[in-house]
Amino acid sequence: MRTLIAFADTGSFTKSAERVHRTQSAVSMQMRRLEEQVGRPLFERQGRDLQLTADGRTLVSFGRRILKIHEEAVGNFTEAKLTGTIKVGTPDDYALSILPTLFSRFAETYPDVHLEVLCAASERLREHLNAGDLDMAIVTCNDELEAADGIVLSQDPIVWVTSETHDTHLQRPLPLALFTEPCQFRRWGFEALDRANIGYRVAYSSANMYALFGAVLAGLAVTVVAQTSMVPGMRVLRPDEGFPSMPMATVALFQPHGRKNTASTRLVDHIVDSFRSRDPERLVS
Repeated sequence: MRTLIAFADTGSFTKSAERVHRTQSAVSMQMRRLEEQVGRPLFERQGRDLQLTADGRTLVSFGRRILKIHEEAVGNFTEAKLTGTIKVGTPDDYALSILPTLFSRFAETYPDVHLEVLCAASERLREHLNAGDLDMAIVTCNDELEAADGIVLSQDPIVWVTSETHDTHLQRPLPLALFTEPCQFRRWGFEALDRANIGYRVAYSSANMYALFGAVLAGLAVTVVAQTSMVPGMRVLRPDEGFPSMPMATVALFQPHGRKNTASTRLVDHIVDSFRSRDPERLVS
């Protein structure tokens, strides 16, 4: 399984062999045995390149989870008990939609590690990282280039949303409920509405997502949000309803240079693996 994952990461049997410290012929034999055990082809030729089949990609996703659990089990009995505090930064919306599930298994494995979470806009989180106030931060980037110094976790569609039971989106000027500055979603929304010549007014501003979502669910405004952060009672406003399309947000994890310890390394691994297992098709790298 480690060899298969090495191939998924490198795209080469030669590089995979170097990573797992085996000869290329041994790696080829391993993969043939794995295909026999699974009963399905895991690799296919595309031109001169060898790539994973759909079944191969599925097995890689399972394999990462299997190996992660294996490493956690071994670490539980061989490592000194992890303790300490990890300071994590995240935008307000991800704190509700992503972190509870993401942190639950980590807390079960390392119950003596204290997670201290700071919720703020991505721009503010970068400032806290640069100041050394955080051990890591999950932030929204404009594009993959901006995320180059971090670990890209996924891409999240940005959407216009309104209440399922109101027609607020028909009002003009359009009432908006938006995060206070600095906020990339806010700027994207203004730019998209300006391009579409849709008049608007900011009816509600808050640094707190619950306040904005309350305004939307009450039919007082529409908002711009990451699709994964939507809550029951909301619906997406489509282009055929006159709402302009929005860009994809690149979600990335950043750490300050030179500030790593065993506990934070374990958490980073857990976050990356969790994103891979929850939605491998949207994973960027």
